[in-house]
Amino acid sequence: MSIVDRIDIAVALLKEGKSFPVDDILLRMVATDIVGVTGFTSYNIFEHLNQSNVLEDLQNLKLQFQDMVKASTVLKDYIIGKEIQFFINFDMYGKSSMSVCSEIKGEIFWIITLMD
Repeated sequence: MSIVDRIDIAVALLKEGKSFPVDDILLRMVATDIVGVTGFTSYNIFEHLNQSNVLEDLQNLKLQFQDMVKASTVLKDYIIGKEIQFFINFDMYGKSSMSVCSEIKGEIFWIITLMD
């Protein structure tokens, strides 16, 4: 299955209020007019996280999402008029994850205080 097929499936599920992973990105509806785009830190050891590397992960997530929008007209059409919120989570060894930061309307919000 191609990446475009997976993105298009994700959009169909978003319309039903369900989340769907596309590669390492989780797409979900935060509200009826807000799409959440969640990525994960590139570090597996929590003590190695700092603001700089999390912000780099956030920037990479935004670029990956832009590539998804370019690849899928279905996604491009779906997000018209919707707010996009970005989230970076720390993967807790595949069992769960916790939010580290988010970007909402261009503003960064730190859920966990990290050193830089």
